[in-house]
Amino acid sequence: MKDNESVKDYSGRLIDVVNQMRLLGKISFIDQKVVKKIMVSVPERFEAKISAIEESCDLQTLTITELTSKLHAQEQRISIRSDETVEGAFQAKHNGRNFGKLRTFNKSKGKDEGSSRKGNFLPCFHCQRTNHSKEDCWFKNKSLFHYNFYNKNGHSEKYCKLKKN
Repeated sequence: MKDNESVKDYSGRLIDVVNQMRLLGKISFIDQKVVKKIMVSVPERFEAKISAIEESCDLQTLTITELTSKLHAQEQRISIRSDETVEGAFQAKHNGRNFGKLRTFNKSKGKDEGSSRKGNFLPCFHCQRTNHSKEDCWFKNKSLFHYNFYNKNGHSEKYCKLKKN
């Protein structure tokens, strides 16, 4: 079996050869010989699975289809794990949690610290919050409104949550 060849392709190719030899009548193959041939010829990436099969299964009763299905399942697990590591390498590009973070280097500790933009501003002139600058304040043009329901600026009757309709 070649390293880049799938278990399905290899077992199909091997079964075709065995069937042709049986049709010619020259050699009568027992399934256990074919099973052993498959187990010896698979690549190193299946070595752990082959060892587990040898210890857990009776090789005299193990059929070709059982062996190929077990190896095929292992091959699928390997491919899924390799796909996950590739996706993990590009995860930072798609992860929305890291958006807007600043990276700073702390000389006293000697390591990289991630800090959020939240709380790094002076209190806003309009709303007194520290999570944005006064240029980005949502309330900067709302100070003209004055709603007397609970005597606060920047609030209109239309958007009042406390007033009952």
